[in-house]
Amino acid sequence: MDDLATGDGLLWALRFDGGIGKPAELADLAAGEHDWFWAHFALADIRARSFLRRIEAFPEAARELLESDEMRLQLNHDKDWSFGVIPDLERDLNGAIVGPGRLRFAMTGQLLITARHHPLRIIDDVRREAHRGERLAAPSDAFTRLIEHFAEVMEVRLEAMSDEIDEIEDRVLGGLVKADAVALGPLRRELAGARREFSGLRTAFNRSGQARVGRRAGGPLSGPIAELAPIIEDADREAANLQDRGRLLHEELDTLISGATNRTMRALTVISTLLIPPTLIVGAFGMNVPGIPFEHSRLGFGIAAGICLVVVLGAYQLLRRLDLLP
Repeated sequence: MDDLATGDGLLWALRFDGGIGKPAELADLAAGEHDWFWAHFALADIRARSFLRRIEAFPEAARELLESDEMRLQLNHDKDWSFGVIPDLERDLNGAIVGPGRLRFAMTGQLLITARHHPLRIIDDVRREAHRGERLAAPSDAFTRLIEHFAEVMEVRLEAMSDEIDEIEDRVLGGLVKADAVALGPLRRELAGARREFSGLRTAFNRSGQARVGRRAGGPLSGPIAELAPIIEDADREAANLQDRGRLLHEELDTLISGATNRTMRALTVISTLLIPPTLIVGAFGMNVPGIPFEHSRLGFGIAAGICLVVVLGAYQLLRRLDLLP
């Protein structure tokens, strides 16, 4: 890799000696005076793509994956290279998380190249840790730390969502809030997203150990994957449990809403039933034809109203006897 320039779409670079990372430039990569080297690129910069194409040692599949818009989580191996797409968290300029993100990487035993389309949180956190003295003896340690930190951040959020579900559950079952006033949808949507990330990682880990045509399974990540798999499985189970709780709580809310709707409809039905007989009576007395009873009586209205009242009371007693009242 000759003619390496600092501006080749490079966001930052670290050279590691004795596991301690120090700021570097791409030119330091050619010098080779380090244990291993980490370079991080912005794929939105066309110069980054041009630089990646100049790395002759790159497997073609790794180069294509780094430059692609592939969102599927995956880990691949080709000879001494491991490469793929791992999860991260996209952030805004203020550092707030705005959604799931994707980090692309390619690595050997002495080199780690990462790239992203949008600003990401996890890799920035790990970079700051390296600046503060976190020892990363090899690229595989950086990969391990990226996955571990992603799991840590997600587990903190899962704990917060668990507390939210507990609070909603207590309020709903205690009758402290109306069922239709509970906003459970955003919480369930976030849980579904977390479950997709962990499930995708589990699938990527499982597939990475399977030999494929033209590729050797294992690579520099064979050890870290075995260590990380239980962590991801535990996080996936926790997300699945919360997802099930959210689904059951949603069903409970649906039951409460349906019950309230049924009670309302029953009350409206009873009222309609009680009003049907007087409606018929009033309609009959309101016909504009000769011979209407009490047509010329000064007490006609009172008599008609009394008949309506008697009929309503009779209908009410009948509904009570039939146990149809709410």
